[in-house]
Amino acid sequence: MLTSLADQNPSDEPQSSETMVDLPYLERADCLFLILDTRGHVMQMNRNGCRWLGIDPAEIVGENWFDLFCPATHRQQSRRMYQIFMEEQGPGRSSYQYPVILRGGARKNLLWFHTVLLDDSNARCASILLGQAMREDWNDEHHSIVHKAHGPSNRTYRLSPKERQIAEFIKEGRTSREISGELNISRLTVDRHRNNIRKKLEVPRSMRLVEYLKLYL
Repeated sequence: MLTSLADQNPSDEPQSSETMVDLPYLERADCLFLILDTRGHVMQMNRNGCRWLGIDPAEIVGENWFDLFCPATHRQQSRRMYQIFMEEQGPGRSSYQYPVILRGGARKNLLWFHTVLLDDSNARCASILLGQAMREDWNDEHHSIVHKAHGPSNRTYRLSPKERQIAEFIKEGRTSREISGELNISRLTVDRHRNNIRKKLEVPRSMRLVEYLKLYL
């Protein structure tokens, strides 16, 4: 069962690694089950997760997850997204995909389901991450369904067809000038659509629209 983290020391030292969750079933689950504190330090991991990563549980508790197991190509964005989650600027649950580094340097692509944990005062105090191996037959349609069911992308229904079209261009990294030329509309109109997309998707102010769309659209 969950225990409150409200009384933990708010210093910059890694937070307590005491057991938060009973794992009798999750220990046997064919997935990576992970609990991180507010700064991304590992509090708990199941045996299968340790087996996937090729580590002993004692080696990882208290260590920073992003520094040790996120590839450099994904580290900054993943760390930033986690900070947004824990600062209550983002959704309380989400799903996304990124690889982890295994012992020896190999990579394993995982589909992640992320849920924040609240303490007794309803503040975000930690998070649970569940990583599942990507199957070879996992396709874009299935991935899209997962995002709509579990992540902030379920707000994309708020976009009009034109906003959705422009959002796809933004996701590809197109500038407002390029989009206006492609769609034969003014840059002012494109910028107005950009603002509407940000508002409708509730994109955090600290996050660029293109970063958000790449993760969730």
